[in-house]
Amino acid sequence: MSVKTLAEMHTYMRPAGSGVEREFCARYIEPLPGAYQDEYGNYHVKVTDDPVLWSCHTDTVHRAQGRQRVRLSDAGLLRLHKRSKRSSCLGADDTVGVYLLCEMIWAKVPGYYVFHFGEEQGCIGSHNIAEDYSAWLAQFDAAIAFDRAGTADIITHQCGMRTASDVFARSLAAQLNGSGLRYVPCDRGLFTDTESYSEIIPECSNVSIGYEHAHSGDESVDTNHVM
Repeated sequence: MSVKTLAEMHTYMRPAGSGVEREFCARYIEPLPGAYQDEYGNYHVKVTDDPVLWSCHTDTVHRAQGRQRVRLSDAGLLRLHKRSKRSSCLGADDTVGVYLLCEMIWAKVPGYYVFHFGEEQGCIGSHNIAEDYSAWLAQFDAAIAFDRAGTADIITHQCGMRTASDVFARSLAAQLNGSGLRYVPCDRGLFTDTESYSEIIPECSNVSIGYEHAHSGDESVDTNHVM
């Protein structure tokens, strides 16, 4: 795992469908073993047949595409560089999720991985998968997104509706906790791509990945938590 790589990934300002998003995906996702892009712009990687779908999204809420400068403090906090005045946010939502899924794939963590297109535009990629490939999605017991702010939440509710059981959330928290991590179930989720699958896959959750103040110029990432 490399903090340098995590920081470099955050230099890409990539609204959905932009050339910079395509450049980002070509650099970090397409080299993954077996990676392919579907007709909706989502990238897929199958590591094993285990019935877990791991989720993130490749777009950010930047108002314009391009590159930005970032800075890493001695304490491990990643922020926008003060000279990146063209940028509207850091883009940790969901650059951190992309980084984590890439690391998990290289480490051969079991499951199936989807890097979703257009989450910030209304979950375009996941809605299309849910609509056209519901029978395929039914093979999975759980869909777990890495797209939540903070450092402690295992989401059980999205859009005010239950999408994962407390038993599932406690079990996942127990597997993650240790080395300073303190995950707990949380019923205050908004939405991410796994919500699109909630009527098909029994357990659909979202996990905190260490960023704060998403979609703003004050957005930051606790890289110690990410590592």
